[in-house]
Amino acid sequence: PDTFIITGDSDAMWLRDSSAQVWPYLPLAARDDALRRLFHGLIQRQALCISIDPYANAFMPDPTQRSTLDWAQHDHTDMRPGVAERKWEIDSLCYPIRLAYGYWKATGDVAPFDQDWRAAMHTVLQTFRVQQRKDGPGPYHFQRTSEVSTENPPLGGYGNPAKPVGLIFSMFRPSDDACLYPLFVPANFFAVTSLRQLAEMSVAIHHDAAFARDCRAL
Repeated sequence: PDTFIITGDSDAMWLRDSSAQVWPYLPLAARDDALRRLFHGLIQRQALCISIDPYANAFMPDPTQRSTLDWAQHDHTDMRPGVAERKWEIDSLCYPIRLAYGYWKATGDVAPFDQDWRAAMHTVLQTFRVQQRKDGPGPYHFQRTSEVSTENPPLGGYGNPAKPVGLIFSMFRPSDDACLYPLFVPANFFAVTSLRQLAEMSVAIHHDAAFARDCRAL
């Protein structure tokens, strides 16, 4: 199964929006084969997207396609094929975990959680660790030619400085607006909840206690 859900105003899929759009259907999935197939396809498509670029917030239908979003054509960042927009938001990696956990709890179905999905989840954890920025700013940067300040993280696209206290740095909020303060507390709370859910799934589905410990430790 493969499910691609457009946000509505463009033919691109946001990790956050696609998760939230189908969330109300979860209570029906246990007794509806078509819905389970939809969720199965979306969970695996999101894993593919994360494997393409964990720093991107939106993706193209064709993983080999360059972005067709007008506003993203000249962004100064490391754009890859398959990426529609590359705004680093912590919640972009939390929402797919929330959806996967909700689907598993609602249906008991473990079919979507294959090795590709597991690899994507390892990428999520690694990205969160890198963006704690304990050893420098990391690889992510973003700038856009725009007169609107909320389109640009300051200081060359790496964001304002902050002490590396263990919180995850985020350059954008769920509104797709740039963070003035990069240690965005609500998104960090979301990451805590998501990593605990991921740890529970890792133990129950994959019997991977080591990865679960890493998730809980972070």
